Amino acid sequence: MQVLDKTRDVETTLNVGGSGNVFVNNSKLNFFSAQISGSVKLDGLVGQLIPGLKLRISDSFAFTPEQPSFVQAGTTLPTENVFARGIQTVRANTYTNTTSLVASYPISQSLSVRGDYVYSIFRVGNIVFEQATDVPVVFFDTDFQRWSIGPSYRLTGGDQVSLNFQTTTADFRNKSSGLGQSFNQSITARGLEAEYSTGTKHWTAVVSAGATFLEDGSGGLFFFSGKLAVSRELDPSTRVSLDVSRQLAPAYFATGGALISTVVGASLSRNLGDSFSVTGSANYALNQATPVEVARFESYSGTVLINYTGWRDITPSVSYQYTHFEVSQSGFGFLVNRSVALLSLTTRWK
Repeated sequence: MQVLDKTRDVETTLNVGGSGNVFVNNSKLNFFSAQISGSVKLDGLVGQLIPGLKLRISDSFAFTPEQPSFVQAGTTLPTENVFARGIQTVRANTYTNTTSLVASYPISQSLSVRGDYVYSIFRVGNIVFEQATDVPVVFFDTDFQRWSIGPSYRLTGGDQVSLNFQTTTADFRNKSSGLGQSFNQSITARGLEAEYSTGTKHWTAVVSAGATFLEDGSGGLFFFSGKLAVSRELDPSTRVSLDVSRQLAPAYFATGGALISTVVGASLSRNLGDSFSVTGSANYALNQATPVEVARFESYSGTVLINYTGWRDITPSVSYQYTHFEVSQSGFGFLVNRSVALLSLTTRWK
């Protein structure tokens, strides 16, 4: 369900959704998920107090026993999911919420200052399904915060160059299926990143590069961070996207702390006539615990999705997904391969 409300001063969007998942051969894996997201654009209201100031507040909540691992390349979301970095967990009732504030203020016609704040939480309820292993399954309730601020300069032709200073903090508390001792840890990191964005009606590109400094008791660690996001319309029916990123991410499964997370995603979507569309996507992730590599998570997945849009209120789809996930940790490791064929029926109320 989607609700839109727009006035001269405030623009509000609210999305509420749920899904039921039923398995033919493994009924004990049936589950229900719920999602609520919304955003409020307050440009008109705050602009009356400080002319030129822009402000947007967004929030996204999700409950699911099967945490999403990847965000499809080319997808634009109102709030970033910092936990969708390729980690394929065992089943557990998880609650995630992300709140973001984005503000900008013009200094001149071409120069502005932009500030972002993101607060994300990851909470674990009951662990409902475990892999066949004698090692306790360990999750970590996680609080993740990131502040960033910096100048942004608009070039001739609409291209934009910006410089962002970021501070990241995260707190971890263990929640396990058999681990007796408690675990609490906090991390702090600071980074500086330059970004360039360009595009036309048919394509967009964003590239950034910088360095992140992770503080620890031994003096800290520098590592390269950055991203590349390209989306292009090959023809009116076909679009391709590529997303590559390397950044600091929280480790909320098997080990708690900081990850150097590298994720690569590609997607291709094509309309087949007036009623059918097909989307193919592939993802790869390598997550390494840092500053000491006590755990390593490597995964890849491929998905093919076919949608039928010929019906007015219901959109049926058929998909196939293959995932591979491998954990290497001090003293143990395990490997998971999974194939899922899914028939879905989706409806939306506006």
